[in-house]
Order: sequence, then C-alpha cells, then structure tokens
Amino acid sequence: MSNSTPTDPNINTLWARLIVDEFARCGLRRVCISPGSRSTPLVVAFAAHPDIDDISIIDERSAGFFALGLARAEKRPTALVCTSGTAAAHYMPALCEAFHSELPLLILSADRPRRLQDCGASQAMDQIKLYGDKVRWFHQMGRPEATADNLRYARATACRAFARATGPVAGPVHLNIPFRKPLEPIDVGADHRDRIPETLFREAALAVEGREVGRPFITIERARRRADEAIVESAAEFFENAERPLILAGADHGAQRYSAALCALARRAKIPIIAESTAGLRGLDDDGGVVFGTGDFLFESSLYDNAGRPDLLIRTGRAPISWSIQRRLDTWADVPQLAVSCREELAAPGHLVGRQIIADERTLFETIAAQLPEKPASQWLNCHRGADESASAALERILQNSEGAHSSAHIWHALGESLPDGASLFVSNSMPIRDIDSFMSRCPTGVDVTFNRGLNGIDGVVSTGLAVAKARQEESGNPTVIVVGDVALRHDLSALRLADELSIDATIVVLDNDGGAIFEMLPIADFDGVYEEHFATGGRRRLDDGCVAPLACVQPADCDEFRRALHQSIEEPGTQVVLMRTDRSGDIAFRRRTLSRVADHINAELTEQTQTSTLP
Repeated sequence: MSNSTPTDPNINTLWARLIVDEFARCGLRRVCISPGSRSTPLVVAFAAHPDIDDISIIDERSAGFFALGLARAEKRPTALVCTSGTAAAHYMPALCEAFHSELPLLILSADRPRRLQDCGASQAMDQIKLYGDKVRWFHQMGRPEATADNLRYARATACRAFARATGPVAGPVHLNIPFRKPLEPIDVGADHRDRIPETLFREAALAVEGREVGRPFITIERARRRADEAIVESAAEFFENAERPLILAGADHGAQRYSAALCALARRAKIPIIAESTAGLRGLDDDGGVVFGTGDFLFESSLYDNAGRPDLLIRTGRAPISWSIQRRLDTWADVPQLAVSCREELAAPGHLVGRQIIADERTLFETIAAQLPEKPASQWLNCHRGADESASAALERILQNSEGAHSSAHIWHALGESLPDGASLFVSNSMPIRDIDSFMSRCPTGVDVTFNRGLNGIDGVVSTGLAVAKARQEESGNPTVIVVGDVALRHDLSALRLADELSIDATIVVLDNDGGAIFEMLPIADFDGVYEEHFATGGRRRLDDGCVAPLACVQPADCDEFRRALHQSIEEPGTQVVLMRTDRSGDIAFRRRTLSRVADHINAELTEQTQTSTLP
C-alpha cells in the first residue's frame, strides 16, 4: 500500500482486506463463496484481490465438496466463505471428508456479534466450535478494531490458519469471524465507532501494509519427520529376513511422494506389491514386474495355499477395500504386519498391525533399500507374476466372450480401453471404487485416478469431481471423466447446474442400475419387505434427459456405442452425461461369477505348474 492514509471506508472493510491479503501472501489462490449478507466484508475483499479466483456457488453443501475437489487436485488450501446461521452447517459433510482425507480447507464463517446471540436475533446461532473435533484448528476471531495490535492479530491469525490447514497433517481449519454493521464498503461518519482514524497508517504501518516484498506476516516452517538410524536398521533387518514379504498398497492421495521409492525397494528386494488402482502405483513399474493390480482375483484363488502365506506384510495407504483381501487377512492374524506412513493415523481396522513406523515414506524406503543387498529373482515373486498374467488373460477372455452381457464390468473394461493417456478419472465410492479394481484391466499408465475415500461416502462426489475437472482444465487441458452410480448422482444433482454455470469440461458417466448395487452383496437383500424401498432404493423414476438438465445427455445401447460417446464427449467442450443402464442383480451375479471363474483359471494354472515341476 503506497497511500499516505488508509483508503478503507470502515474497519470491517480493512479487517477483511488484511485477512484476505494475508491468505494470498501465504499462497491461497481459490475461494468458493456462497451468498449472504453477514459475510459481505469478506466477499468484497476476496472479489477485489487480483491473485485469488473467487467462485460463486449458491449451495453451501455443493460448495464444500467443490472446494474439497480443488484442494485435492491442486494440493493447496481452498477457502470457503458463507454467511451466519445454517449456511456453515452445510459444509459439515465435505469438512468431515477433508478431515479424514487430510485435505486443506479454510472455512471462513461470518457471524453476528455477541450482543445478537441468544436473544432471538435473525439468522443467529452458536457457531463456536460448530464442527467439533473434525477440524485441525478452530479460532473464534475477535471483533474488528482499528488498532495496531488488533490489525497485526488479524494478519497473524490468517497465517496461522493457513499453516494449520497445510500440516503437519493437512485438514480443515475454521475461523468464525463476527461482523457488526455496516457490512458494505461505505463511508461512515467522522464520529462513528467504525471510522478508521487518520493516524492509523502511521501507528500501524506494518499491519496495514504487511511485510515487505509480499512476505507472509508469519513464516511457519516445518521439517519432515525422518526415521532415526536405529529404526531404519531394524526395519531393513525386518525386510531382509523375510522369505515371502508382501506389500499391500491401499488408496493414498499422497502416494506420489513415495511411489517411485517404494517400487525401487520392491524391485531390489523382489517383493510383490498388491496395489489398488487408487494407490498411485500402477503404471510406475513397466519393467520391474513387482506391481500387480489383480489382487481381487489373486486373493480369491489358491495362490497363497500353493506358494505359502506371506511371512511379512507391509502396509501403505488406507486399509484394503477388496472383500477378497479383507477375508484373507482375517486368516493371517499371526503374520507380522508393518504399517508405514507419515501420518499418525493407523489404517488397520482389523487391528492386526504389530508395528507402525511414522516417518517420511520416501526417505524411509530409500534408506532401507540402500541397506539391503540386491536379491535374485525369487519363486515367491515369480508365482505372483504368473498368477497375475493368468488372471489378466482369463478376465480379458471372459469379458470379450460375453460382450453382449452389457454389465457394469463390461463398461469398466471399455472405459479402461478408451481413456486417453493423461486423463483424470474421478471414481465414486460404493461399487464403482471396487469395480475399477476388478474390471479395468486395460488403462493407460498416465491416467490419474482420484476419489473421496476419507469416509467412503457417495455424497458430493459429482461436485468434487467437477472441481478436479476445473483444475485439470486450467492446469493442463487434459480431460476428466467422472464415474458415479445413479444413487450418488441423485445425492448431488445440483452440481450439474454448477458444471453448466462454470463452463467446466468433463464427462460424467452414470452407471444406472436403478439403485444401490452394493446392498445386493449384504444379507439385508434377502428381506424383500424393506430391502427394495429403503436400501436398494429402486423402482423410482429412472434417470433421463430431464433429470440431468441443463447438461447434454446420451444413452448408449451397448459398449461400442459407449466408446464412441465417451470419445465424442472428451472432444467436445462443456460437461456431458453418458448414461449407461444396467441390471443391478445381473451386475452382482456377473461379478461373483467372474471372480470365481478367474480364480478357477489361476488355480488350474498353479496345479499344472506344480505337476510339471514334480515330474521326473
């Protein structure tokens, strides 16, 4: 600021401007704003800042998930601004997902001053610690005041909030900010309580102008946590002594930090990695032959009865989502399990992990690899390679020979064949996150798979996926495909209008099986009286062009038409919906049948290999 006196017409305007300016200095580049009066000072300040993109989203619930998607795609905090009252409560679902996914959000809720609390004032409620323990930090900000120490406090608090959102464990931060009228940037009288004294610039130059050359008011620095030498040596010995080690790589948005180091360690020690599609490891190991994406089938087969149980399990990322893997793990209670993560949270719902190392994963894996001797090819690894090749070939053959079946499995297979290199694929929870692991046998290595796996919910997934698409569109121009079920889409229909309003380029593939297919896998499916109405939720009006308005919608009749529709949508601007109808019970029956048939094929190959190896 170069003027000799402050130009802000009142303290609310100045207060909000300093907070927003400090966020921008820290690195904030996006804010999602929902309309309301009490948040006016913040809205005006964000709209005026040249370095922050302000996005207007009417529905706070959708805004929360959209901000979540931006934070996920851009790996930096996104801010949310709303008025007082119930507005901030609509952020709760997205905030819970951000907390468990460790994604940085800055929630700035405007509030009434204390004198308007508990007295029946309009749109006033207790917003203090509204989100309980689902935030990394909550701060109830003081009343805006035109004094040097209070202006420094405003800047410092913004810096601290940004830092708390980004780490050491990222997540949501909530600032509740009270404003009294006037809320607009209007001049007030000379004797008004919110008038800014002409002497303030001289008395509070540092607070008004901020640090020199655009530096944050407080620079907060953290060193990465490194495992000490004793821990590294002990872990390396753990690896070296194992004859049949196995790495289970679960979903992890932060896997790019350590994925190359983990693959290098696995290649050196000849350790097979069973990797979910959401683990960020597939496609990184074209030459090494240690990363396998057919875990659903391998664990369903007799591989571990033939080759032996692992004698060491190394866990990264979240707990496995595959039912086959979960069942097998329950029978391996006595197998030593080591969990490695930079996070304090332990992803082990079976409570079988016996050792946890909390450290920077990349550094740990690199240091362990440096201490291990290069191991020769092992029978253990070769068994996994053979079983993986057998599973892939059998699955390919089954899907090709039953192309006319038109199940969700065939659609996933076709999607894997059709996605261009560099595309982003946002996957909904429930059955889609499982089907991608089982049936997308062909997928370009450059596809970036993103997801909301913090709480595995299906709410807000369209909004989150559209935010990922917007970020990718602006960052690289690469296309984004969002895959959801019909129930998840109904949860978030308002997001479709948002896609149109923001001119987002995306393709939304809807797998419409008239309800929630995952419940077909549960015992409640046998209770006809309540199942269809309250669990499967089928029998309602099927999705059609009218349901997804204002977006263009196509309904391919088969997988060949689906491939063409997908390609056309990727080439066209804007967001289009590709609606694929399948039979819910048929989908589940085909999944079960395919898992069994592929496992049988693996078993037959293993039996043949065993017989061949024992021939004189």
